[in-house]
Amino acid sequence: MSSLLLTANDLLNKESDMHSEYAGMGTTIVICYMDGKNTYISHVGDSRAYLYSDTLKQITTDDTFVNELLKRGIINQEEASHHPKRNVLVQAIGIKEALRVSFYKIEEDYRAILLCSDGLYNSLSSQQIEDILKEDESVNHKTERLIQSANEFGGLDNIGVLLIEKGES
Repeated sequence: MSSLLLTANDLLNKESDMHSEYAGMGTTIVICYMDGKNTYISHVGDSRAYLYSDTLKQITTDDTFVNELLKRGIINQEEASHHPKRNVLVQAIGIKEALRVSFYKIEEDYRAILLCSDGLYNSLSSQQIEDILKEDESVNHKTERLIQSANEFGGLDNIGVLLIEKGES
């Protein structure tokens, strides 16, 4: 999975080198691979993966300037949530610097995996997301509700959502 993200990074870099209008182009990404019994997550940037059972649990760690400050203990969570540089990325696909691609093997049980862009989690609280995931509705309906709700509560950025629910065994 990591090699896919490194290849995407190389391709975007080549495109920006060949076409000046693409200079500075970049993107965040989160991907999931399931092989029947194992689940793997990889990401770069601030697109996220969450596990959902009875509560929502963030799996990925944002590659942002503010998150680096948090890790170093320079600021606390409250300061991070209002920091003027909270959306500044330190990593993205298409940058020239070498990527540090994150990789997670999910070892715990879950009911669903949510992959999303910052447009979702910056518009909705974890509780609002959980409330929608708890609904006794189809995956498509829940996905539409997440996007619709994010748009209603701000929707200031692109809202990408992929919801994967495990079937009953």
